[in-house]
Amino acid sequence: MIDIRPATEADIEFVLRQTAREGWDTARHRVEIHLAHDPGGSFIADDAGEPVGMVTTTRYRAAGFIGNLIVVPGRRSRGTGRALMERGLAHLEDAGVTTIRLDGDPPGVPMYRSLGFVDEWESRRYRTLAPDRRVPNGVRPMTDGDLDQVRTFDRAAFGDDRARLLRLLASRVELCLVAEGSGGMTGFAFAERTSRGVRIGPLVAVDVTAARSLLDACCAAVAGRTVTVGVPAPNVAGCELLDELGFRPTAPSRRMVRGPRAAMGDPGRVFAIAGGDVG
Repeated sequence: MIDIRPATEADIEFVLRQTAREGWDTARHRVEIHLAHDPGGSFIADDAGEPVGMVTTTRYRAAGFIGNLIVVPGRRSRGTGRALMERGLAHLEDAGVTTIRLDGDPPGVPMYRSLGFVDEWESRRYRTLAPDRRVPNGVRPMTDGDLDQVRTFDRAAFGDDRARLLRLLASRVELCLVAEGSGGMTGFAFAERTSRGVRIGPLVAVDVTAARSLLDACCAAVAGRTVTVGVPAPNVAGCELLDELGFRPTAPSRRMVRGPRAAMGDPGRVFAIAGGDVG
């Protein structure tokens, strides 16, 4: 019989084994961020005491996000994935969250639709070997004093207040940068170590010029390593920029939503999402 319980630090190794088998680039600190951001919001499915599945939830002020749904091979097509999804949805809805999003890989999309999710946009993914670029003028390391402005900047683009996530990322990731122009902040970027290289995101910018500067600065800092970026398809300029910079598309996913279309933000200013697990 399947028992679904909250995940704890003792489950981190199980989580990392599952994400590695799926080919995802999850690092330990990312799992720790989930546990710290939403204690009790990640779940493990046990069968006779053996973990056989997992899912995470992330609650923001106006909406929530579900990610990392994995059931171990040999235990699939038995309702475990759906049970995990239903537990995650119930957890968010019990907390008053009615708008819930996810980035769905193609095999899971039919189940997500059966649970009431509908398409918002394609979530594109790109990858490259970071070239050795020059750090542009106007880009500098982020400081603790920048975080309130970064929060405001991010909220306008993402559509929700995710101050806690940004602070957790800033304390754990490899690189945090701010771009500035004559009028002040024009963008920011995080870049974090993964099991396969580096993931850039979130990267939010007022325009392509600022986004290019931040991407160049990130690549300069991690030259020679594999870099992954996810970008909303509605940000056509962002997709074109990645093509121009030598990033190559990989398999996309699908941003989906259940409930009211709250906290939609401005995808045109999101040049790299924080991740398929947190939006």
